[in-house]
Amino acid sequence: MPKTILLSAGLPTGVVGPFHSGLKKGYSNLHVLETLPMASEKYTPRYARDLYHKAVAGLPEIVHADVGSPWDSRFVVLYIRKSDGSERHLIERFGLEALLIPLVMGALGKAPKKHQSSKMANNLLKQTKRLLGNAQGVLSSVALQLKNRDVRTCLLLPRANYGAEFEKVEDFVQEAVTDFDSMEAFDSGLKAVADRLPKDSEHRFRSGELVFRGTPRARGRHGSTPTLLAKGDHDDRCVIRGHIRFGAPYDPKFHYDCDLPQNHSRRFTSCHGEHTLRRGRTHVNIAPNDNVR
Repeated sequence: MPKTILLSAGLPTGVVGPFHSGLKKGYSNLHVLETLPMASEKYTPRYARDLYHKAVAGLPEIVHADVGSPWDSRFVVLYIRKSDGSERHLIERFGLEALLIPLVMGALGKAPKKHQSSKMANNLLKQTKRLLGNAQGVLSSVALQLKNRDVRTCLLLPRANYGAEFEKVEDFVQEAVTDFDSMEAFDSGLKAVADRLPKDSEHRFRSGELVFRGTPRARGRHGSTPTLLAKGDHDDRCVIRGHIRFGAPYDPKFHYDCDLPQNHSRRFTSCHGEHTLRRGRTHVNIAPNDNVR
């Protein structure tokens, strides 16, 4: 089984130590990234951003792959649920590249602070044991889709350029962790989601006039994805989302060839801004991370 990189989010300072210690003792195949304790009661855009940067800083020591090759790791984020809606900042930051595992932290009691922290950590570890098992089932299904069906699966559609319909795919995958039954049930549910997405006459996914035609390996893939150590003009998210989707790695050379209708706009949302194609182009290449060429 491939190694799993784990990041925790939303933990109070006193809980981080005993929780991470329990994870490292209980799971030999986990690589637990250093996290940022959360001092406030709410997630903020700054916390989510800083946590992302901290996670990225720890990845080069764990992820080993030649340039242009898939990564050898999976990625999950354990996070504390909030009832105020602030967890949306964390989900927006990590929900496309990581598989998210929600945990519920109970209220503080009247025991000494150290005892409370230990009790909270133990409670979270119990939840983690059950949900991490569910997550591995989801990850196995996702990994098979990304390896064997990358041309046909809905999992790799570029979120920005495919549009709001992709939210149905993202919601299905992320919600599957809490009620996972079997890989067969997951695959069946994913197929039902994919069947409801717009398609052309050849059953390829479509958004408006744009048809997303995946490039098969046999034709040769010329996609180009930056690396963590050589990002160029790209940022960290361009790199991570160019290698991993919903916690499982995919071929970083994979991209979609989309024919451009005559009057279609030449301006596209790219992975870190906008990209305008030159006049005369009859097609556009769009990677799953929305890198447009």
